[in-house]
Amino acid sequence: MDSSELLKLYTKKERDEKTVGFIDGVGFSIIRDYPEETKYFEDNMKMFIKVSVEGEKISYSVNMTEPKGEEPEISYSITDGDKYKKRVTNYYSSGEVERDREFEFTADKKVKVLKTGKEISINDFVEVLESNHLSDRMFWKRKLNTLNELILKFVFWLANKKYESRAQLSIDIYHFQQGTKEELVKQKDIEPFFNYFYISKNLLFSVLLISFIGGIISWQNWPFGDFSASNPILILLIFLTLFMLEIISLALQERINKLFEKEETFYKKEKKNFVEKLYKYQMTNKFKLKT
Repeated sequence: MDSSELLKLYTKKERDEKTVGFIDGVGFSIIRDYPEETKYFEDNMKMFIKVSVEGEKISYSVNMTEPKGEEPEISYSITDGDKYKKRVTNYYSSGEVERDREFEFTADKKVKVLKTGKEISINDFVEVLESNHLSDRMFWKRKLNTLNELILKFVFWLANKKYESRAQLSIDIYHFQQGTKEELVKQKDIEPFFNYFYISKNLLFSVLLISFIGGIISWQNWPFGDFSASNPILILLIFLTLFMLEIISLALQERINKLFEKEETFYKKEKKNFVEKLYKYQMTNKFKLKT
């Protein structure tokens, strides 16, 4: 089968502005208008749908695009549509990982929905792709990503490291793995306290602040005798706290530095620490298509 044969299986719709078969590989792309009742249609945004087939494997993508220029030199720039109150979902699937596949192309030239076993036409498959694109499938994921990023910023702050954004962190990791930013891991962000305890300044500040507030609230109920430097229990508690803070500081440093390990090592590790899991969660935007 070639692209022209696959394209024959698709009946062009009224909103389809252009359908083009692939030269390399078996597949086609569709430039489609958005429904007239949407703001995207008013702004002349276009839906860019791609479908390709290789044996049973079927890959696809749907993106919002903004046309630029005029025919025949017109081009389409992908945009995430974040300026709109009602968001769309740009997504793609390569079909490479068998366990993640949701569809297969059958010998009968239909698309099989693996979850239900139902076979649908190419036209119905394109409608499934469009309906998922028009739905804001990442609404809750964006909320969770925001919370995730706040946690990461706090963890980096406690370790005296700078976290600007998810994108900047990804760039820093890439540069380190290429050997152009070794100082990211080698820089010392903790200093000896009393020439012995290695505690990050921000972590120490946080504990002192909490202790100060807690002391004001509960000083009358202090159960360990006089609150003075001559109280051995108080001295013991102070040094025990410093010891625990050192353990936490060094643990945070180690877990953050794990992010910057070489890529082949990072992805082969079976067990990831919580910092790596938070970062990986932000970079993973998977969802199942509604059929």
